[in-house]
Amino acid sequence: MVVRLDPVQGPIEGWVPLPYSKSISARHILMGLHLGAPFTIEGLSEADDTQKLLSIVRSCGYRVRQVGNRWHFEPEGPFLPAHLEVGEGGTTLRFILPWLAGLPGKTHLHLGGRLSKRPLAPLVQALVEAGAQIEAIGEHLQITGNPDWRPRVFRIDSRLSGQFLSAIFLMAPRLSEGSEVIETSGEPATLSYVESLTLTILRKAGYVWEKVAPGHWILSRANTGSPPVNLYIGEADWSAAGYFWGWAMGAGARLELPVSLESHQPERAFWAGDSWPLEITETPRGVRVISSGEIPPLWAGDIASVPDAFPTLAVLAALAEDSWSFRGIRTLPYKESHRLLAMQVELDKIGARVEWTGEVCRVYPGRLGKAPLHLCTHGDHRVAMALSLLASRWKAPLYIHGAEVVAKSFPRYWEVLGQVGISLTFEA
Repeated sequence: MVVRLDPVQGPIEGWVPLPYSKSISARHILMGLHLGAPFTIEGLSEADDTQKLLSIVRSCGYRVRQVGNRWHFEPEGPFLPAHLEVGEGGTTLRFILPWLAGLPGKTHLHLGGRLSKRPLAPLVQALVEAGAQIEAIGEHLQITGNPDWRPRVFRIDSRLSGQFLSAIFLMAPRLSEGSEVIETSGEPATLSYVESLTLTILRKAGYVWEKVAPGHWILSRANTGSPPVNLYIGEADWSAAGYFWGWAMGAGARLELPVSLESHQPERAFWAGDSWPLEITETPRGVRVISSGEIPPLWAGDIASVPDAFPTLAVLAALAEDSWSFRGIRTLPYKESHRLLAMQVELDKIGARVEWTGEVCRVYPGRLGKAPLHLCTHGDHRVAMALSLLASRWKAPLYIHGAEVVAKSFPRYWEVLGQVGISLTFEA
């Protein structure tokens, strides 16, 4: 699918119906699954990744039904079917793997698209060393489940993905008090998601992973003797909100978004901080963002805690007056695309330069043109949404090829742009 965006005329305004966070939805689902009892989620992501996770859960013997804004999960003899499809979601695969290893039966888990090339081996190794039976066979994982599997110690190298740690921490409802997780590299990736999001969600449900030393956690149960939590409440996605921060700086805006300034999502601290020329105020429904359309002339910062913000920031840098510098880029080659290369290729089309070495990337601004611009998404939802921001300053129609990939995290993105005043059309 190709989306054509016309040049934006003046500020955009209106209510932005953001999706529920797929990161939080995945964590809620896995906590409930590991508990093994019926549970309910109010406010579940509609993202493709979440829907694939629900498909796996149903295939493994859960009844999942929606009533209004609530999703009810009821176990009906969970088991491993002969075959499972995990799609292309890295989060889905990493989070579901420890749960599958504890079910009865045997399955071949097929990895779709680029997923077999993304980091997974350290998690598989950690689970196998802890007693799980998982074997990599080409683009499949063969899992022989064991319902009696109750590991006590995990050792995990999480340099390439903090989700390895989160996947193990989310096992808390099925683990014994005193279970240990030891991070062996000393350089865990995106620890902000692990500590601010995963461990906070678990703590609210009564499971506390106490950090007894750097990279060493021990499980304690704060809710001993209390009924288990079986209702989880979703949140609007701060990652999705970041694109509208970009629109506000590129075109000017008066927007209202249903995000909370009390959220533990790492992007909240990043986007709601004082680095951006925006007026942000709390409202009864979330926040109001007002901007005259000013992009910082230059910017430098560490994005290790929010690597998914890089495509948006790279586009803003390409539209700025001076170069922007980014640290903390280690995980960017291992996303849905090699995001450094993807943004380098696409921003070169407007004369911007993306250069990197080691842990530092610099983006040099491009030049605004008046000719139609054709851009590719590289199969990456975040690249697609970030590139759309070029329409805030470009003086001719902008065409985004492969635009359907936004469904991975924000299925209604293009529809929402139309609702806030951005003119766009769809082409075959």
